[in-house]
Amino acid sequence: MGRTGTSRTPVLAALAVAPVLCAVACSDGASGGGDEECADYPGSDIEFIVPYSAGGGFDTWARVIAPELADDLGVNVPVANRDGAGGITGVTEVFGTRPDGSTIVITEPGILATAQLTGTSDLDFAELDVVGRVAVGPEVIVVRADSEWDTIEDVQAAAGGGPVLMGTGGLAAVNIISFDELGIPFENVSHDGSSEALLSVVRGDTAIALFPLASVAEGIRAGDLKPLLLVGTPPGEDNPDADVVAGVPTLDEATGQDGLGAALEQHRIVATAPDTPQCIVESLSESMAAAFQDDGLVGDFQEAGLVPAHMDAAEAQEVLQSTIDTLTEYEDLLSQSFEG
Repeated sequence: MGRTGTSRTPVLAALAVAPVLCAVACSDGASGGGDEECADYPGSDIEFIVPYSAGGGFDTWARVIAPELADDLGVNVPVANRDGAGGITGVTEVFGTRPDGSTIVITEPGILATAQLTGTSDLDFAELDVVGRVAVGPEVIVVRADSEWDTIEDVQAAAGGGPVLMGTGGLAAVNIISFDELGIPFENVSHDGSSEALLSVVRGDTAIALFPLASVAEGIRAGDLKPLLLVGTPPGEDNPDADVVAGVPTLDEATGQDGLGAALEQHRIVATAPDTPQCIVESLSESMAAAFQDDGLVGDFQEAGLVPAHMDAAEAQEVLQSTIDTLTEYEDLLSQSFEG
């Protein structure tokens, strides 16, 4: 993919903290629903959909959180994988379920916004009722450890000779927008997940990749990968992988666009069907919050290599809307890239 048109300044909307949702069952909330709809909630098991195959980051988060929700709500919360369409199949299923809080899904705003803006889906994912956020993290542009490219400027210079080969787990907005703003044309080489894509970089089949920090940290530590640029906010000291990207420049620094990286980093949110009664959304949100306050869960996070970054329902809903707003500024670029 080449650079399409001129760079545009995205809507770098601050992920503002929205007012906390009402703490009691609301009969006049935005999603409606009286006390009678919530008095017996949950009256049955809650299915937790993971829109990817088992074993990945989203799946791990769901399987760690589900037992905590089950304990708090007093029902079973089985996890079910619904892989397909780059994470959209499972979300679409939940979008169309009854708005009664009996089905929830873990997903990522950037994926939803991209599907919506490129016509991959005709749904308005902003209508989902978000329960909360579980994590957020930067993404990292990496190359093979012995690559002649030591900086992103080296890649920019080399790109003058033609597109660089990028290993991906499927084309995503973060790849398209980041490399467009950097002025680096690339040719997408899709693989079955991040592991295969990163292995292609290590083998030399592709030259560069962009994946979440948690996905590339092991390869950097092992001396197989070299980090060139951080897309997002530098991780804090509580992140066990912070050391592998210490001192690595950010996308904001490389492009001069404040907040661009933060708008593109990966948020993992949990949502349920549109028009779910406000009191049910609040019940789910409070149960998730309780899980993150459980001291016993901290050990589970650490054992699974997870770094929590919890947000309540209102804050996480704002993250979803803000991401859609930001990516809308790149609608033409995204559409052209996916058509190509």
